[in-house]
Amino acid sequence: QGNFNFGAGFSSDEGLGGFAELRLNNFDISNWPNFTGGGQQLALKFNIGSQRDQYSLSFTDPEFMSYPFAMGFDLFDDSYQIRGGADYTEDRRGGQLRLGKTLSNYMTMRSSLRHETTEITGLPFFVNPIIRRQSRESTTISLQNEFERNTLDALRDPADGSKHVLSLELAGLGGDNEFYKIFMDSQWYRALDEEEKWILSFRSREGYVAEYGGSNYVPLTDKFYAGGTNTVRGYENRDIGPKAKEYIFFGDNFPLGGNITYVGNLELKYKLTEQLRFYTFLDAG
Repeated sequence: QGNFNFGAGFSSDEGLGGFAELRLNNFDISNWPNFTGGGQQLALKFNIGSQRDQYSLSFTDPEFMSYPFAMGFDLFDDSYQIRGGADYTEDRRGGQLRLGKTLSNYMTMRSSLRHETTEITGLPFFVNPIIRRQSRESTTISLQNEFERNTLDALRDPADGSKHVLSLELAGLGGDNEFYKIFMDSQWYRALDEEEKWILSFRSREGYVAEYGGSNYVPLTDKFYAGGTNTVRGYENRDIGPKAKEYIFFGDNFPLGGNITYVGNLELKYKLTEQLRFYTFLDAG
């Protein structure tokens, strides 16, 4: 069991690009050469574009060694050309080990150990020192715990229920960066008619991140940003939030990211057909 998806498109956040994804849902890493029949999950993704290149490999065993918990890993390489203010390239590569446990029909707990190397290149020589200090290569080693409560009636295209994910991350188990991050992501869905053609949904995201110990700043890649198709539509990517002048007293505004965030999305969906949907929305952040 599995599927292969591919396509191409254009977005204001990532420019022109194409993607391909191979997902196997009945993988068996020990069954060579067929690699089938174990109920494991394997996903290989490519996303190549004019502004962003992404490669990732994920593996999950939902019942690791026949025990009632899931275990898996992710490997990733992400290169993103940030545009607006000081143009630069943000390279992130690394991986994480995951462990998950179902606590009840609705509750799940997940833990992950992440190792990530980040490098920011392409900054002008005389760029603002606030920006320049993060241009070096740095490593983050962090432990993250997630608690999820999910009562949605469907994984895709839900019409009723809610989903809440609380994430707690502590970085500083080695590496160069020390910070802690708290993030909450909540979604609610409600059908407005018996046929479930009109669906009202609301999503709320809140977060806080701060440095501790010997660190005097949180890396740009771990701060919060708003603006763009995944947060507040109608704004450029990362356009909402704290900014600094590219050259201290002049130049374009450079997004620095925030230590605190809130994003709210209210959507009304109408099911025109089984495959076609119409949306209207209101975003704030």
